[in-house]
Parts: sequence; structure tokens; C-alpha cells
Amino acid sequence: MDPIVKWFCEHYRVHLNVRNNLDYEQPSDTITVLQWYLHRLDDWSLAGLDVLVQCLRSTVISLAIMNDQTSIADGLRASRLEEISQHQEWGYVEGAHDITHADLALRVHGAALYLNLLKK
Repeated sequence: MDPIVKWFCEHYRVHLNVRNNLDYEQPSDTITVLQWYLHRLDDWSLAGLDVLVQCLRSTVISLAIMNDQTSIADGLRASRLEEISQHQEWGYVEGAHDITHADLALRVHGAALYLNLLKK
């Protein structure tokens, strides 16, 4: 099991359905636990988490970064697995893919720094 998914399941005491396609649902208990967690966050933390989720396209990876369970670099890598696979298959377009990746890394680092400063 992926370390991030394993942490999420153990930390929140839930089960995640992990598939290679988008045609599936998560258990209702998992959704309920996550909703309760998100409702308890203050507006500042929720705003920072929102930026991470938008950038990484994953609530699980975003929560792992927010809770210091994975590094930003590992979180970025995990969120881009499909893109990395496509680069290996079809090639990397300099001046496009590299700029997109740098922009994404900048936004994720900024949001993670913001969330880290909120803890202090």
C-alpha cells in the first residue's frame, strides 16, 4: 500500500478505495469522517488546504503535506505520476512542461509554508 494512503487510512481510521480509473466511490463512512475533519478546521487552514487540493488534485496528498506526513517533493511527485509516465512515453517539452511544473511547485510550496506558519 502506498505510504500516503496507508497514513491516511490509519490516521483517520477509514478505508479508501484505490483504483486506476475514476469510476468508483469512496465508502460513506470515509466521506463522513473527512467532512467532520474539514468542518473542524478554521477558515485560515481551510483556505491553505484548498490551495493545496487545487494544485495537487488530491485531498489525501494535501492532508499528508498539511500534517507533515510527506515532503512537498514527494507529494508533488505522487500527484504527477500520470504526467511523469506520459513524459517517459512521449517526451518532455522544454519551455512548456518545465514551466508548468515550476509554477505548480511554487504554488504548493507557498501553500505549505502558509499552513506551517499557521501552526506557530
